Amino acid sequence: AGTEEVSSKSMTNGRDLIIGSSPRGYFRYGGILDELSIYDNVLTQNEIRQNFSAKKGLEISEEFQYHFESVEFSEYQRLIRHGYDIAKGAKIEIPWEFNYWRNIVGNIDEVPETEGSLYKCPKCAGELPQVAVDLIKQHAQSDDMQFYIVCRKCSGEFD
Repeated sequence: AGTEEVSSKSMTNGRDLIIGSSPRGYFRYGGILDELSIYDNVLTQNEIRQNFSAKKGLEISEEFQYHFESVEFSEYQRLIRHGYDIAKGAKIEIPWEFNYWRNIVGNIDEVPETEGSLYKCPKCAGELPQVAVDLIKQHAQSDDMQFYIVCRKCSGEFD
């Protein structure tokens, strides 16, 4: 490392790792350790990059990869806030990771709360009837039950 100091330290009860190298001791990487390779010889930076990006035969084919939709940052924040409000409303335990990193997407408390019911139709974002909301709340924490509830319009009731 030359005159630079290389250091690592554990964060958040040993779950994350910070690895750093800089003349002033500032860290350069902070995150969750995903893959670790130990070599019995010294490798150049190029060799390390080649090993890291080499195909290992375990890659997921294109047909099985999930392609995420792009959304505006404000929409992303709104979705996070909506999920958080539902979890609070259903009295579901908020994961410690969310509480620890809750402001990584900005101050979530500054994102406006969802207008109307927290439980919306997944097709059109319309309001669900109260009987459907009550059913969702009743079974929200059941591991053995999955359901998909749409509003009357999207179910074809008014066609």
